[in-house]
This record gives sequence, structure tokens and C-alpha cells, in this order.
Amino acid sequence: MNILVTGATGFIGSKLVAKLRYRGQNVKEFEGDVTKVEDVINSIKNVDVVYHLAAELDETLGKEKLFNVNVKGTENLLEAAAKARVKKFIHMSSVGVMGDVKGIADESTPCNPKTLYEESKTGAEKLVMSYQELLPVTALRAAVVYGANGYWK
Repeated sequence: MNILVTGATGFIGSKLVAKLRYRGQNVKEFEGDVTKVEDVINSIKNVDVVYHLAAELDETLGKEKLFNVNVKGTENLLEAAAKARVKKFIHMSSVGVMGDVKGIADESTPCNPKTLYEESKTGAEKLVMSYQELLPVTALRAAVVYGANGYWK
């Protein structure tokens, strides 16, 4: 099985790549820019599974940059994955898409993002789910992940 990992050099991505390789999987680390269609198309050739972990977290870069990377980049990957007939597309979303929830949340609880980052991840997740008729998709809503990395110091 050929696996593509975006965000492969990030905190979570680097651990995922190491674990997949340890398990004997053929892993290709995305090199390029997810906002550039050509980079995405070139990377997705001969890929069975996409783990999409690449994201922009820094809200000081502004809404345009966050949405370009997190939403448009996700759309570029979904389009290429659908055309390439990828067998599985796994998207790293964020629990932040839920916003502040009182009580228990489930799949029917509406998204209520509060920050630009959360809004961008909500947009990306909605795109991912809109492709479920074209390819098998999964959206994972991770909570804040702590550890030594370049963002959380």
C-alpha cells in the first residue's frame, strides 16, 4: 500500500510517518505546497491512502492565509485524490470546530467555531465530508496535542 502524508515533518505527522514505516508501509512524504495544484497532482500519483495533516495554525498570518492553506489546500488534495481514485482520505481536523459545547456533543451537534483557525478547519472538514460520495473519507477531530515542536514552546 502506498501512503501519502501531508504535514509529514510536523509534530503529529513525523510520528505517524515513523509508525507507518515501522509497520512496513510504503510512505511518501508530501513535498511542496498544498495550495499549488501541480504540487498536489504530482504527489498523489500511485497513492492508495492520503493522511492529510498539513495545516496552518498561526492566526497572526490572517484569514486569507489560514483559509488558503487549510481550506483550499484540502480542496486541492480532495480533487486530486478523487481523480486518482485514492482508496482512503483521512483528514486531521480539530475538536475546535465544535467551539464551546455544554454537555455531551455528538455527530449531530452543530459546529460553532470561535477562532479563525477553527473556522478554517470547519470549512476544510465540510469539504472533506462533501466528497464522501466520491471517495472514502474520514475526519479526525483531535484535541490540542502537546509536546516538543516548533509551534507550542
